[in-house]
Amino acid sequence: MTRTEKRLLVGAILLGLAVRIAYIVLTRGHVLAGDEVEYDLEARFMAAGDWFFSSTPYGNPHQTTWKAPGYGTLLGSIYALTGSSVDRALVVQTLLLGPLTVGLTFLLGRRLFTIRVGLIAAFVVAVYPNTWQFDVRLYSEVLANPLTILAFVLLLTARRPALLGAVIGASLLVRPSSVFLLAGAAVAFWAAGGAREGTRQLAICVGIAALIVAPWSIRNATLPGPWVPISVQSAALYGTFNEDAANDQELPYKWRPLPARDVELFRPENRITDGELYQELNSRATDYIRANPESIPNALLRNSLQRLWELRPPGQVLDDTAFEGRTRSVTLVGLLLYYPLLLLALLGLRRLRRDQLLVVVTLVVVASLAYIGDAGTRYRTPFEPLIVVLAVAALPLERISARAAARRGRRGPAPPAVP
Repeated sequence: MTRTEKRLLVGAILLGLAVRIAYIVLTRGHVLAGDEVEYDLEARFMAAGDWFFSSTPYGNPHQTTWKAPGYGTLLGSIYALTGSSVDRALVVQTLLLGPLTVGLTFLLGRRLFTIRVGLIAAFVVAVYPNTWQFDVRLYSEVLANPLTILAFVLLLTARRPALLGAVIGASLLVRPSSVFLLAGAAVAFWAAGGAREGTRQLAICVGIAALIVAPWSIRNATLPGPWVPISVQSAALYGTFNEDAANDQELPYKWRPLPARDVELFRPENRITDGELYQELNSRATDYIRANPESIPNALLRNSLQRLWELRPPGQVLDDTAFEGRTRSVTLVGLLLYYPLLLLALLGLRRLRRDQLLVVVTLVVVASLAYIGDAGTRYRTPFEPLIVVLAVAALPLERISARAAARRGRRGPAPPAVP
């Protein structure tokens, strides 16, 4: 990289930090919503010395498996060091992790295409709301996003199985749905090394990921009740596969936290362990699917396609903001930018090698399947930097640069300075 290119990258990172911190200041004191409430609760327990405790869902403090531990540990550490101020914590996590999202987007664009693509993509990601609006709230995306972008870099350009396994393992401890990355790893290794070598590399990757997750899973196995591999949130299918969601005329198969079927299960007087709740919720979702097999294609259409990729009325996208603690105006800007970026990204796919294209398609398909139970803008966020990189790659940058150079040439050399 030239000195100018390095300065531009630093400028993109600083711009990204400025945008994010400005948003935190302008929305300071916001009311916690959605998963923010639980992350804040667990972090306050940690700051008080009770690590991995929660009182969800019955109100009794206990060692919890309600959330994956990654983001809660980060937030709890920030609370312990700086105090339990939400706005202060948002600034700290932005300063720590905000540069990674912008910097790794540059790296992805540079590795896949050119330095110019990487720099332009970095500037877009610095300001594009869909890449940062959850980073400036108490959501796991602030960790999940850079980890996923790094995984994309490794999957599409480097393919180092041990490092990729470590990144995927860390991602699983932040968001268990990151399991879709393993499907991308399988395709990447098999496409590059053939069946035998690819399987060997995949085994290394999976083994390292399992080693990263193992301490947490072993800890969970020591708790009362059935085993929860990572977190109760992996039982989220219960909120989609129920009569309330299926018969909702306005928002069919949209996830809901408390279906009528499960109200009794969440009453404090019916308290059970996290493991028993996890097992029961999974059982009820599975029973509903068996009794209503048509619910699978319906949920795939509504969640995996329409909600995850915003192929739904814009009003529904904006209505999600209240539940997630976001701002409608910023979400609208992100939505207006998303559609042209997505169209350009589809064109940008042509610039990928065949094996890279196969990996990207696999990641998109398997991620869509993983979010059949709960989908929306938030769950697409880790894909947004990849969308931006592909969109920039679709632009005729070389042609634009050549025309600019030609215009400068026609104007001739600059006149000598007057002494």
